[in-house]
Order: sequence, then C-alpha cells, then structure tokens
Amino acid sequence: MTRTKKGGGGPSREHQMRREKNNEAVAKCRQRKRHANEVKEEQCNQLREENRRLESELENLQKQLETFKELFIKLNTPVDPNVGQRPEVQQLISLLKSGAQDSSTTSSQDLELLRILQNIQ
Repeated sequence: MTRTKKGGGGPSREHQMRREKNNEAVAKCRQRKRHANEVKEEQCNQLREENRRLESELENLQKQLETFKELFIKLNTPVDPNVGQRPEVQQLISLLKSGAQDSSTTSSQDLELLRILQNIQ
C-alpha cells in the first residue's frame, strides 16, 4: 500500500481508487449472485409446478388403469349360458324388437344390442 507522506495521515489517492473499484466489484458480484439465486428460485418453482401436474396426471392414469382392469375382468368373465332364457333378457329383447319395427326411434346401438342378445339365446 502506498500512503501519503507522514504529515497527511490518510490513505493515498491510489488506495482510495482501488477501494472504490473493489467496492464496485463487490456490488456487481453480489448483484450477479442475487440474480442467479432468483433464476434458480424461478426454475425451482417451475419444476415444483411441473411435478404437481405430473403427479395429478399419474393419479388420473392410475384411475383409468384400474377402470380398464375392472372392465377387462368383466369382459373375460364367462357368460351364463342360460342368460338368454332369463325373463329380464327376454323382456329386453321384446322391447328392442318392438322398437326395431318403428325405425324412427331405433338407434344403431339398439339394433346392435338386439343382435348381440339374439346371439346369446
């Protein structure tokens, strides 16, 4: 460090300039760190939000999977061979047949259901 002559007692002009430059550098460094921390915090918030969205999507997909599993089990359960003889099935067939005669109120789904029911008799 260079100081002024003994009579001055204070820091030299050169020392003051170095201190000012150092203070500016410290302020810039702190500002960069602050900015970097803000960016990291924003990224963290975005990742948390994405994680919540993905967890919700996973939950929905797991529910769908359970529904499909139940449906698969139901569809692979053997049908009672006498189901076509049951009174409620006979009544349904009669209703569908009478509706089929009036084609203005019969949907293609009704006709398909009638065809399926007649095949199981």
